[in-house]
Amino acid sequence: MFTGIIQYTANVSEVKGSNKSLFVTFTKPKKLTLTEGCSVAVNGVCSTVRDFTSEQWTVQFMPETLRLTTLNMLEVGNEVNIEPTLRLGDELSGHMVQGHVDGIGEVAEIVEEGQSWEMTFKASKKIMDLVVYKGSIAIDGISLTISALDDEKESFSVSLIEHTIKNTNLKDKKVGSHVNFEVDIIGKYLKKFTKTQ
Repeated sequence: MFTGIIQYTANVSEVKGSNKSLFVTFTKPKKLTLTEGCSVAVNGVCSTVRDFTSEQWTVQFMPETLRLTTLNMLEVGNEVNIEPTLRLGDELSGHMVQGHVDGIGEVAEIVEEGQSWEMTFKASKKIMDLVVYKGSIAIDGISLTISALDDEKESFSVSLIEHTIKNTNLKDKKVGSHVNFEVDIIGKYLKKFTKTQ
């Protein structure tokens, strides 16, 4: 379980393998504590640490993960968002994030408003059916609040404060860039429950 509060970013230092089994090595932030087999969210995807050193760490991604997320698009030098798992007693500053991506979206527009940005994303109907105005969504693992919805264009917007822009990989996104979406788990359960009534 995660919160969507990004604690670190890392850079891709090596990509090996294929769409059947991809091994990706990342630089290791100094304060990031790892153990072999522990879980870490990489751009919002719950990932298992295969091995690590003081300077880098490697994750193996299976075909299912590569089909459903943007991780198959990673290249050497790309920056990714990193969040260690939530521990009992930790502050839940964002919202409940599982690290199970629901779909991929695309940046449709970026509008700078002083020191903040408004980013608009194109999303599938499946995603749009599960998002609500002022609700939470994880975008590349970042807990964000939906500030506008446009069901006709199948898009939604979020507002980014300066801290989020500076401390996540969203600062490098451009129109057309792809991102991972994870909708709020509560909304998914509610939709399932109302369907069975």
